[in-house]
Amino acid sequence: MIKLFERALATFWANDLELVTSNASERSWCARLACYLEQEVTLAKLEGYNADTEYNRMNATDVKVILDGNAKSITIVADIVLHRRRKNQPNDNLIAIEMKKAVAKEDLKLADWERLRAMTKPLGEVHILAGEGTVESVSGYQLGVYLEIDPKIPSYKFKCFSGGDEIVPAKPDA
Repeated sequence: MIKLFERALATFWANDLELVTSNASERSWCARLACYLEQEVTLAKLEGYNADTEYNRMNATDVKVILDGNAKSITIVADIVLHRRRKNQPNDNLIAIEMKKAVAKEDLKLADWERLRAMTKPLGEVHILAGEGTVESVSGYQLGVYLEIDPKIPSYKFKCFSGGDEIVPAKPDA
């Protein structure tokens, strides 16, 4: 999944750098990246998956989950999700992406990281204490990506999450 994301990101960066440097909204960037994710899904011959922005699956938004032994209320609507719509089967949730401009406040970045940790926890490990939705509707994403873009330089960096934790992707061979 990381390679699929990296290919989509490279296409976005090559084709839409003018959109980035114009300091357009994060939503416009997300919409373009979602298009390239769907192209990569087609090239990878993964059938039935969609890249949706601000997708509110089954109306599940605020849920209380347990992270690091503490109950927290987390909004579960990512900027982009690559998934099968309205399904609750294993492997339906592939990638959840949160995107921020580099100038975003630190507390907003931390909230995104927590959301991605919750969304990438395996099915059955997110304990919903209250709120709408089911465990399947808010977790089980194979990969979470926090993408931070600085339109002034322009540059980007990203963090990856899997299994509820931050991971370090393998570097390609030089």
